[in-house]
Amino acid sequence: MHVNGNRFVLAEVDGPIDSFSPTMGIAAVRRLGFDQFLFFNQRAKPGDYHYRIFNRDGSESQQCGNGALCVGRYVSSRLGCQSVTLHTRSHTIQVESYFGHSTAHLGVAQLMSDERHPFQGYRLAIYHIGNRHVVVPVSDVEAIDLQAIYLALSRRIAWPFNLEVYALSQGRVTVRIYENGVGETQACGSGLCCVAADIFNQHKTIQKIALTTRGGCSVVEQSNGGGLSLTALPERI
Repeated sequence: MHVNGNRFVLAEVDGPIDSFSPTMGIAAVRRLGFDQFLFFNQRAKPGDYHYRIFNRDGSESQQCGNGALCVGRYVSSRLGCQSVTLHTRSHTIQVESYFGHSTAHLGVAQLMSDERHPFQGYRLAIYHIGNRHVVVPVSDVEAIDLQAIYLALSRRIAWPFNLEVYALSQGRVTVRIYENGVGETQACGSGLCCVAADIFNQHKTIQKIALTTRGGCSVVEQSNGGGLSLTALPERI
């Protein structure tokens, strides 16, 4: 499945998911081309699932918004239900599917520092929404050497992170993404939530915004409590 070109392989497994090793599964499907491998299994009641995320290089991620949309859509279609609950190692995510689109409620994107950090002429912010994201506003996302910035940052930052650069112009937001363990991707749901949070923090009157990546458009909305909801169209490949 995919969301705006962010490609996933889904695998429902039997037995305890915490002890499951993804190595053989990833090796078997690597030729298909994907960004993340998603493993999930049902908990005690229908519509309630464990959910783990592995990057293409085998490293594990603690969050994946677009992946949650895909798993939620798949389970909803199979069970004939509208709402699915997914439990990652760091978060519980509610996914609602309707009229083709799905919405994942990912919670609050926590700003890790009140100050923006200077780096190579940019001023970046760091957010946490189950996994960490470095968010950088720029004037033109296409003029950026995304990989070079990511590699330079990775030499200074000890923990895994994703990088999002974005440009806000005349109410339109364009974003490029570089994911840990994957490289540049067409979209990233949790990353778009962090970009939206950065915009919401600077423009207090904005509560809902559409964001465009190279793969397509997603919408992020902020609740009164600061929780973020991601809406996009998950599709089978």
